[in-house]
Amino acid sequence: MLPTEEIILSRAYWERIQSIVNLPRSKMYTRQEMVDMNARAQFAKLDKSYLKTQQRKRLEKLKLKEQEKKEYFNQIAAEERELQKQDTQKMIDKANLMRFHQNGCVRKFNSALQRTYVQKENEALIKYQQEKQRIAREQRSQPNLEMIRESEEAQRREQEDACKKQLHDRALAAFWTEQIKEKRRQREKKMQQEKEERDQLRNLDELPAQELKNQAQREQDSKKMYLRHMQEQMSSRKLQRETEAQILDKEEEVRQRHQLDKEQMLQQRKEHLAEKFRKRQIPIKTVTDKYAVRMREQDAARAQRELEISEEMAKQDAEVAKQQKEREEKRAAVLKDIYAHREAMIDQKKQKAKAEKETIQNCFQAQKEADRLFLEKQMLEAQRKRENNKQCQIFNDNLAALKRAHYEKLKREEHDAEVRDAEQAAARKKQLQDYIQSEIDKAAASQRNAAVLLAVRTGGHGFLSDGEEPGNFIKDTSKTSKPSVLASTLNATTEVRPLSKDRTPN
Repeated sequence: MLPTEEIILSRAYWERIQSIVNLPRSKMYTRQEMVDMNARAQFAKLDKSYLKTQQRKRLEKLKLKEQEKKEYFNQIAAEERELQKQDTQKMIDKANLMRFHQNGCVRKFNSALQRTYVQKENEALIKYQQEKQRIAREQRSQPNLEMIRESEEAQRREQEDACKKQLHDRALAAFWTEQIKEKRRQREKKMQQEKEERDQLRNLDELPAQELKNQAQREQDSKKMYLRHMQEQMSSRKLQRETEAQILDKEEEVRQRHQLDKEQMLQQRKEHLAEKFRKRQIPIKTVTDKYAVRMREQDAARAQRELEISEEMAKQDAEVAKQQKEREEKRAAVLKDIYAHREAMIDQKKQKAKAEKETIQNCFQAQKEADRLFLEKQMLEAQRKRENNKQCQIFNDNLAALKRAHYEKLKREEHDAEVRDAEQAAARKKQLQDYIQSEIDKAAASQRNAAVLLAVRTGGHGFLSDGEEPGNFIKDTSKTSKPSVLASTLNATTEVRPLSKDRTPN
């Protein structure tokens, strides 16, 4: 038997073997299980497709519902717009009809038409009165109080109706009279407003000239104020110099007075010291004589004492001389200080005069420089004005060209408006003729007096013969109204004028 060979495996290899051994074995499905699994998968797919189909159908239904709702709302909005348009058209037709009946010719025709109605009513009333009188005559033979009261009541009601109708006619006449007066007042008010606007435009034209005049006056006043200020400044400087000169003179006078006082005091002190020294010399001489006598009479001790006294007196004389010398030195120092102060004051005056002279020269140079700058500024201002005038001229030329083009356009629009007005006038004339013809036909059908209407028709020539204007009728707002040529011509005359110095923009 062969000996077994031991193989040493690495740890990684061993772990890999263990993992392979420990893997779970795959399950082996039977045929029935495979069929069931396939069936479940097919059912799951069918469920998903069914759900997707149902969801798509729901989305289509929602979209269709939203579309129907949107169409319904659009239909309602269109119907509302159509109704609103019809209401607007009805209101316009009603207003035009009202204005049509307010026209002069139509009012005349309506008045004649009203007369036919009144005539027919009067005829009917006459017939009724005749019938009533006939009945009354019949009833007189058989008096009946109740019938009499009824007839009286009917007569009273008829009178009341007649009074009411008369009051209504008066109120209507007063209303139309008030309307005519109101229209006249509005026309007068409009004329007054136009007059005020013309006055305002005239005042605006006069305003620039007044502003230029005021500006010139202000400049002249400012120059006068500047000259007055310079004169006051020069006079104040002159007065200041005079005041300073007076102050210096007073100071010099005070200094001289102090100097004289000091000299007098020094002279008095000198005389006093001389007198004191002289008085002191007399006792010294007396003592010396006595000492001489005593020296001859006394012994050497006295001589020694006299020597000591002489030495002491010599010391005192030396001290007095020293004090005198010190006083002389002090006096010399004081005089030197006085002379130095005087020279300093003289130098200060010279420097001050020199500074004033330099200040005057600087002011003159500054004024000269200011004049030069002012002249340069005036030249630049004139150059700028020339350029501004040139630009304004170019702008005015361009503006005039634009105004002419605008005026031509307005003329064309005015011609178109006149054509439209003529067409509308013809349409209104046709409407009037149709209205008159229809009323005549109705009068003939109702057996009213159509001759009066025919007379009014033949007598009324043309449309708007009583001062009515086409603007009284409501027109279609989509069309442009008749332009005003007067406003355009007024605007065309406006030009840009060069700006003056006061109105120059910054």
